[in-house]
This record gives sequence, structure tokens and C-alpha cells, in this order.
Amino acid sequence: MNVERTSNIKLFIPGDKREVPGKPGVPSKITHGEMMQWLQKAEIDEYTKDKLIKMVKRYPANTMSHFYENLHKHITRIRKERKENPEK
Repeated sequence: MNVERTSNIKLFIPGDKREVPGKPGVPSKITHGEMMQWLQKAEIDEYTKDKLIKMVKRYPANTMSHFYENLHKHITRIRKERKENPEK
């Protein structure tokens, strides 16, 4: 497994037409429940998935769009942390 590789993960909620003005493709309101459901189904390694779920639980409900916008940064940070500390 190459933990350094960048991810092409996209959040897609079927039928969802909500977007942040000026940021096409970024849903304007994502609930904790929607984000948790998506993360459970995402095709990413379990370590990264578990860390992302823990992060989502700490985020305030009204900031899920920001979490989504920074998803790649979160994944990169988690994978870098794992590479630097493989015993975790």
C-alpha cells in the first residue's frame, strides 16, 4: 500500500443539488449523518477511514462543507502521520 499517493476521492450524494455559491461541486449543507454514511461506503483503507470518522465527530455540524472542501488535506495528513509512525 502506498500511503503517499494522492487520493481522487469525491463526495457524491445521489440527487443532491446543493452547492456552495462560487464553488461548483461543493455541497452547501452536508449533515454529520450524510458524511458518516459516505465515509462508511468510501473505498479507502480502514486506518484512514477510522481517523476521518473520528475527525467528523469532532467537527461542528455547520462546518461539514468545510470538512468536505479539505477532505484531501485531511487524507494526506492522516497518511503522512501513518507513514511517520507505522506502529500506530
